Amino acid sequence: MIWKDTSKNVLIGIRMKNFVFCVVAPALFSLLSCTSKDSINKEYDIIAETIQLNELDSEMATVRDYVPRYANIAHRGTTYWAPEETESSWRWARHMGTDYLEADIQCSKDKVLLAVHDNNFSRTTDIDTAFGANFLKLRRRFYGSFKNADGTQHFSNEDIEEQIHFDSLLGFERNARDYYYAEILMLDAGKWFNDANAERARKNFASDGLATHLTIKSKEDKIVYSNGQYVSALRDLLAFASGQILKRDKDGRRVLGYEIKEEFHNMTLRQIRERPLEKRGTNLDGKHYDSNSRYMDFVSYDFENAYCNDTIACENLPGVYIEFKESSLQPLDIVALTYLLLDFEGWNIITKPSMEKDFFKSGNVNVGKTNGKVILQTFRLEALEMVENVFKGKIPMCYLIDDEPPVDWDPSHYFDDPQSATLVIDYAVKHKCHIIGPSIDGEPNNYPNRCHPWQQTLIHRAGMLLHAWSIDSKHQMMEGMDAMFTNRTDLTLEWLIKHNLRPKELTVPSAEALLDKLGY
Repeated sequence: MIWKDTSKNVLIGIRMKNFVFCVVAPALFSLLSCTSKDSINKEYDIIAETIQLNELDSEMATVRDYVPRYANIAHRGTTYWAPEETESSWRWARHMGTDYLEADIQCSKDKVLLAVHDNNFSRTTDIDTAFGANFLKLRRRFYGSFKNADGTQHFSNEDIEEQIHFDSLLGFERNARDYYYAEILMLDAGKWFNDANAERARKNFASDGLATHLTIKSKEDKIVYSNGQYVSALRDLLAFASGQILKRDKDGRRVLGYEIKEEFHNMTLRQIRERPLEKRGTNLDGKHYDSNSRYMDFVSYDFENAYCNDTIACENLPGVYIEFKESSLQPLDIVALTYLLLDFEGWNIITKPSMEKDFFKSGNVNVGKTNGKVILQTFRLEALEMVENVFKGKIPMCYLIDDEPPVDWDPSHYFDDPQSATLVIDYAVKHKCHIIGPSIDGEPNNYPNRCHPWQQTLIHRAGMLLHAWSIDSKHQMMEGMDAMFTNRTDLTLEWLIKHNLRPKELTVPSAEALLDKLGY
């Protein structure tokens, strides 16, 4: 894949009224750089109306139209009012009335798909203190917790020690891929938020901090989960979007049993680890997607009995907006795993299309019942191409515009002039994207502004939607956006109602009062 434009004489043809100007691009950009930003944008407005670019075909346009216009996308649920990408943040966003719950996908060591932004858990959990010097003891407890039907330990002590040695060679870098999901559930994913946001802290965001202590002190090999907010699984996110919450015991700890998958019952940890590569990956539609020996997917979690109906009634049914992250930190079959999980849970419209057309019903969000229930997204070119290979453009896909250009893209200009923006859009159309996700400037995030009118024109001329990120203050909201990623669903919904993009009779609850109502 080569994106660097080495030509010094690129010509841009601009058709204006009844004649054509041919302008040498570098000279044009040099001239414009000497003028004011407003003048540059006016020139770019003219170019954007006429420059040639690829457009969505009719089949792609049909998939694009699965997505509601002027959608509110709850970025990580909220990063402002609650610990991001936890039950509390997504539950708050759903009750508030968002159209989509947005999440990032990572993968645990046992190949549980996680809904968490950072590949490293240090920022949003207590992993540094909870695991620390005690972690190998916790890992032994985890391997030892698997039992045979007669109650005896399944894996021998020698087998466990050999596997722990192998795990140690791989290292424990605080990354998602270093830990089994049961271990991850020992972490407190809410206390950090309270520590960082004293004015918005809430007692029930944090745990009692005893999970690792109770595990080590136990007289038997078992894992004790935390009892606060958790690093979520993707299956949790789908449950929250469907109106469910986590099932918890009397101590507030998650109820989620686990056991060895049936096909591994007669295998040692070493045999599991040394399986041939083709038996560790995922097969989909006759194609094999590789994994590697880091991932030990022998654990079956009882997600079927892990949820119950939300204790606070709410009829909103949002969709989910899923981001694929850095490919080098994930198993190579992560996109195929996502396809299969969505299929298993009834969220894959390729195999289970919906006849429902209404994005709202009786004043409630209904996106999660339509063909727009899932949108995929990525900043990464390699992930975009993997999504194309697996989903084949049949589910709405967004290419996000990063602060920095991808590898192999000419760093001298990236979506900041009509020529380079057209290259990006053409690439996205070619690889079956329906949406472009540019950043917007302004407080509080101060990202580069890639939502200028000329950029909007190019995106819309290609037949694509514009989903801007991240809209966290009222002065950032503007017409021309087809959807807004936001950490402040409360503010965004107020703006949509004010501008007649939501029914006037809708009311937006107080963010803090809603958290009170939900029990936080």
